Amino acid sequence: MGCFANVATADSDYYQALSTAQSAVQTGQYAAAADALEQALTQYPRDYGLTLELAWVEFQWGRFARAEQLFREAAALSDGALEARLGVALSLVQEQRCEQGVPLLQQLLAQDARIEAARSGIRSCETRDDVHGSLWAGIGGSLYRGDPWKDVSGSAMLGLRLRWPQSLQLGAVYRFLGLRALDPRVAGFVQHEIYGQAGFADERIEALAHAALIWSGDIVGGSRHAGASLRLRYGGSLPGDVFVEASASYYRDLWAFRLAPSWTIIAGPWSLTLEVAGQHVDRQWLGAGSGSVTLTSGKFTFSLGGKLGAEYRAAYLYQTAVFNAADRSLWSVSAGTQLRIDATWSLFVSYIHVRLRSGDGLSSALHNLSLGSVLSF
Repeated sequence: MGCFANVATADSDYYQALSTAQSAVQTGQYAAAADALEQALTQYPRDYGLTLELAWVEFQWGRFARAEQLFREAAALSDGALEARLGVALSLVQEQRCEQGVPLLQQLLAQDARIEAARSGIRSCETRDDVHGSLWAGIGGSLYRGDPWKDVSGSAMLGLRLRWPQSLQLGAVYRFLGLRALDPRVAGFVQHEIYGQAGFADERIEALAHAALIWSGDIVGGSRHAGASLRLRYGGSLPGDVFVEASASYYRDLWAFRLAPSWTIIAGPWSLTLEVAGQHVDRQWLGAGSGSVTLTSGKFTFSLGGKLGAEYRAAYLYQTAVFNAADRSLWSVSAGTQLRIDATWSLFVSYIHVRLRSGDGLSSALHNLSLGSVLSF
């Protein structure tokens, strides 16, 4: 949403600033868009068009308090232009100040019943205490190569995540896995996994506690896991987030501790995530590094990643996964894609190849393919 009306001058710098800002917003470069408009405002102070456009940039950037201030300035400069007043009201709604924003939106609808953004703002306030979340289900299969007794395995997963009220987040996942041995005379095993999470999450910060319980018939047996994660999102010319996950895992023969900080930067449709992970397990320190690149194009999201470095029985509680094999993982590569069918439904498929080494030095490989669907509500 934006406004290029009420331009007081035909100076090329003025239009260049607006054009630069519009192009930057289309690629998610909100800081660059804001800088261009703020520089133009030093030449054309108290200009309605520039002030209003900067307000919408700040709004899309998620800086709603700053957007509200600029919309109020634009409203004063224009003697109460409808778009400026709409921006004030929508900013108040985003700031969770519905008691102030809704009356303004109702006034705008009384003036012009065609303003759909005003209706949407009122609906969001009416449903802000409703439960929102997502439900997802998936199936997967793994093929083992070079392992002395494992052949193939299959899995099924069902997960639910809820957010209520507003910033309280709860989640649970159940996964079933069955494995077949190479030798038909050797029994396979089944494994059950339950994951839970609870904590606080909003647009800027996410702090969650995690727990998992696994019971299994394989050589490792069951295990218990607990951990925490913290994500801090930031803006700027290259927005992104900083994420840290810590976990402690108890097996019947050892304890394993893992700490994994990561950094994600976003540049338009691209994002890059870099992670380092350290483990203390069986009186040893292990380290690994990983990276992934993600591209969003239309309804599709594509990702490609890799990890290098040894890990042993590592718990990835945020991703609701525990790699509790008796082998160490040495390196891996992965790829995946997600298709958004509509605003509430998406499909995903992913592949990962993991290189493994047993305690006696035997190398093997794991190939895993997963697919599923996510429904948001």
